[in-house]
Amino acid sequence: TTTLDLEVIVNPIANAVSPLEVCDDDSDGLSVFDLTLRDLEAVGVQTGMVVTYHETESDADNGVNALTSPYNNIVPNVQTVYVRVESGTTGCYDTTELLLLVNPLPTLVSVTDYVLCDDDMPGDQTELFDLSSKDAEVSNGQPVTVSYYPTLVDAEMGTNAHMSPYANVGSPETVYYTLTHTTTGCTNIGSFELVVNPLPQIVNPTDLEVCDDGVPDGLTSIDLTLKNQEITGGNPNYSVSYHLDQVDADSGSNLLPVPYTNTSNGQVVIVRVEDIATGCHATVPLTLVVEQAPVASTPAPLEYCDPDSDGFGVFTLTDLDAAITSGDPTLTVSYHETMADADNNVNALSSPYNNIVEDQQVVYARVESATIATDCATLIEVLLIVNPTPQILDPTPLEVCDDVSA
Repeated sequence: TTTLDLEVIVNPIANAVSPLEVCDDDSDGLSVFDLTLRDLEAVGVQTGMVVTYHETESDADNGVNALTSPYNNIVPNVQTVYVRVESGTTGCYDTTELLLLVNPLPTLVSVTDYVLCDDDMPGDQTELFDLSSKDAEVSNGQPVTVSYYPTLVDAEMGTNAHMSPYANVGSPETVYYTLTHTTTGCTNIGSFELVVNPLPQIVNPTDLEVCDDGVPDGLTSIDLTLKNQEITGGNPNYSVSYHLDQVDADSGSNLLPVPYTNTSNGQVVIVRVEDIATGCHATVPLTLVVEQAPVASTPAPLEYCDPDSDGFGVFTLTDLDAAITSGDPTLTVSYHETMADADNNVNALSSPYNNIVEDQQVVYARVESATIATDCATLIEVLLIVNPTPQILDPTPLEVCDDVSA
């Protein structure tokens, strides 16, 4: 007889392993995996085990066609490979599955430039940018965290992240951002520009001086747009609006109507000048001044005795100056044949003047003050009268009867 010893060898256990995940850097669903990273999980506390990886369960069971590591997956995005855990002394083995996951990178979208106007210190091209205000745009609804960096290298390394608000150092300036998926940890990198647009270049205007409307209250209807050209320097890319106060001007609300009736003489309104292309604006105060027209008196008609009684004569118009101005030396007087000429200060008549309307003619005196900067003027009518000269006829003899007889 003989003795046969039977020994039951404990079979190795291939523990369940967590998936291997990598990020897809070229959106093809394929990447490189270091399979050995799951050796310890598969073996656990067992000793003397040999771990191999196989593309099929059959290969794992037969211990053939072991995969080399690092390994390039052959099934895009998700692939199962098989782990064989074998005792180095007994040859017993167990298998388990390993999931290979190629996670997509967060999707980049077209991001608009972050544009501000050069408001804080006009001309320095530097502003404070709230970079976090771009989070929603760059993430586009994806479950990601967002960070901002000065260079591509910093974004790749995750170093020197910008704090928000961030003061730019140039314009335009490129900012790089990273999108990191909150579950997979995959990161993608994009960029956008920081742009600081200059404010409109405007001119501080002189006072807008207009003439009173005939009522000496310092109030009148004013065409505010008379200052557009001066303030903008004639730039056609600027739009101009007028506002009651700085708050309205800054917000671009409650535009004053044109023409505008001032509420006090010397009133200050705020002018808003906006660059049509960029939307940036600048403001400047404008003082409204209503000048009273000179006080002038209507003179008595200027009369001429017509020696030939033809209805035409010669008038020394300047003889009326003193009566019209009441002797004020600061006032000047010019005479015109029509109201339109007097109003526009054109075609002044020379003195002496020959009337052109027989017997009676109205001409118009324009009275201006040398002390008023505007061309405010008072217009009055002057009546020219041509008086005929009595004509003396040769009389017939005056005959009487002699009632005293010789």
